[in-house]
Amino acid sequence: MAKHKPTSYLILGLLAHRDWTAYELAEQLSIGIDSLWSRVSRQYYNAPKRLVQEGWAAARQEVIAADKAPGAGRRMRTVYSITDAGRAALRDWHGTPTEAPMLQFEGMIRMMFADGATIEQFRDNLRSMGDQARSSRAEFVGYASAILANPDTIYPERRHLFAMANVYCVEHFRTIEDFAAWALDHTEAWTDPMAAADLAHRPEADDALRLAIRNGTRGS
Repeated sequence: MAKHKPTSYLILGLLAHRDWTAYELAEQLSIGIDSLWSRVSRQYYNAPKRLVQEGWAAARQEVIAADKAPGAGRRMRTVYSITDAGRAALRDWHGTPTEAPMLQFEGMIRMMFADGATIEQFRDNLRSMGDQARSSRAEFVGYASAILANPDTIYPERRHLFAMANVYCVEHFRTIEDFAAWALDHTEAWTDPMAAADLAHRPEADDALRLAIRNGTRGS
């Protein structure tokens, strides 16, 4: 049996709640989940078909709407449902070790290799990091507000689990916001991204490293 990626189990988790079309699954996976597992967006439509091949999901055809024009064909859609084997696979997945989190953060990579940038580009990148994080934080605040306002309509049986996920996501993006603000202040006097690379500025870099160590060992 081929090793399945978390995307397969995300889809099984949605199908365990109810049946969905491929379009509906893609819509559900794009609401917050793709912020936690970005690779899901590349497999919106192919993953359900693979689950059917594996025997973990079943597919059926349903009529969308009948066209009244003479001789017109019926419009069909594919609806997916979870099988008993799929429920067993989902349960087994929860018993396997979790992979370590991986961060995909272009803004941080640009900052780390900023020797090819102007100071304006460098600072614009930091500002963009803060703006993007602020927007994402607001998105998850919106999700939390929607769940709170609609307790019986948005996955009520998973409300307590989604609540915890929203706490994490809001604080995650707030951390990026705070970092971007700190970095802009920390580099305010720089005239070039490499201005602090000489020995005279080494204490400044050392202070930043000590800050990272303090924050990383707090409470341990």
